[in-house]
Amino acid sequence: MLFATVVLSVAPASAFTSTATAQTIWGSFDGSRINYGAGPLTGSAHNTLRSIIEANDGDIGLPTASLTAEYLSGVDVFYTFLLSTSTGTLSGPEQTALQNWIADGGTLIVTADIFPLAAYESFTAAYGVTCSLERPRVP
Repeated sequence: MLFATVVLSVAPASAFTSTATAQTIWGSFDGSRINYGAGPLTGSAHNTLRSIIEANDGDIGLPTASLTAEYLSGVDVFYTFLLSTSTGTLSGPEQTALQNWIADGGTLIVTADIFPLAAYESFTAAYGVTCSLERPRVP
């Protein structure tokens, strides 16, 4: 199985380090957008990651079914993992909200496998991050 991790941020990444002034709030999609029930950041598939986040003064926010400017204004890091093949693709307004949030210093962490590429590319292509299943041709 092929996995990839992409971190997009226009500000220095401080997602895993605590700051003296505030906790880092982590958001994620809820189960309606993830390929299986344990997949949201609040799910059992992420027990170890949550432990690391919390040990470094991070806080896990409530997951969301859709990305809005309002939701994203309440998180510092947005994390996604194994998007659903039927509901993972971001709508136009979600893409705009996410791009504006990243431009304002939000950090996006995408951990993906090879499915569904179109869903991931709906929000990574704007940054030049695309996937291809084609093998490079050997001359």
